[in-house]
Amino acid sequence: MKKILLCIVIFSLALFVANAQQLTQIFKIDAGGTLAWFATENDNTTRGMCYNPGTGNVLVVDRGAVNTVYKLNATTGAELGTLDVSSVSGGTHVVSKIDATSDGVIYMCNLAVAAADFKIYRYANESAVPTTAYTEVAAAARLGDEIAVTGTGTGTKILVTAFQRTALAKFTTTNGTDFTKIEVTPGNPDFAFGGAAGFTNVAWDPNSTDYWATKTTDPATDSTIYKYTGSTDQSTGAATVTRLAADSPGGSGPFDIKQVGSETIIALGPGNNNIDGAINVYCTFYNASGTALGYRTGSIEYAGGMKNNQNGTGDVSINATGRKVYVLLTNNSISGWNLPGSGVQDWNLF
Repeated sequence: MKKILLCIVIFSLALFVANAQQLTQIFKIDAGGTLAWFATENDNTTRGMCYNPGTGNVLVVDRGAVNTVYKLNATTGAELGTLDVSSVSGGTHVVSKIDATSDGVIYMCNLAVAAADFKIYRYANESAVPTTAYTEVAAAARLGDEIAVTGTGTGTKILVTAFQRTALAKFTTTNGTDFTKIEVTPGNPDFAFGGAAGFTNVAWDPNSTDYWATKTTDPATDSTIYKYTGSTDQSTGAATVTRLAADSPGGSGPFDIKQVGSETIIALGPGNNNIDGAINVYCTFYNASGTALGYRTGSIEYAGGMKNNQNGTGDVSINATGRKVYVLLTNNSISGWNLPGSGVQDWNLF
């Protein structure tokens, strides 16, 4: 009898350990589900998303038949309306990526390739008509696959990059509304481990002027984030690069980094090697040293199996004060998850 009880205890403990790493889900909406514009599993048009601290809403950019930015309830995922895009135009794709400052000012960029016009739009709030914060006529290089914003007012800084772009475009402002560009060329990531030249995703460090980036393509066995120190307030070189191993299939996954309580947390989404039909695709978490934090989201792929996302597109956004994370996996799902310490049950045990 004692042996049976011991086996039960060991089995129960093993079950706890095996499942304790999965965060509790706030909501998950599959492509083809309740959001009509997120209807086609393989259309590749829904690529940008951010959490807006000013309202507590989630903003999602869709460049489908109608270029639109949708507002979602961060608790239910329900659609709440749209941002004004009546004056938004130009570019190869009119809308692409989005981010918001800590006080709720929103910045959205288009995607420009092949000498198209690149633009960044500024929304004072979710009800505002956007103004054009920056325009580059006939952009010399592709821009707009990723945008990252830090600071507020005249201290706002923006980083923009694009697929296989070996320089970063940094934007600063003296009046809080109009921005100028500086090309930042701090040196490429460590390409000794394979992959094409250039950056794909960027995020500002929450506690400094440093930034973090992922390489254009890393092999599935070499998923990496790079921290660049001492580079973004000048136009060239002198960056100290720290290479952090991480677990993101494809290696170029979208990510976010925020100060959550006393800990700096990196949330890393899946990259571009996701295969049709794959299951157990998730977002993983690390501290500023690149150490895995021991938890992850549940499965974020389309219900029944991954819908191909060979471009590795999507977005990850952390709500630092509410201890939540939101994940967009293009062609598959939009979801929200509770980080540990959120005030609700932290672990999905069953």
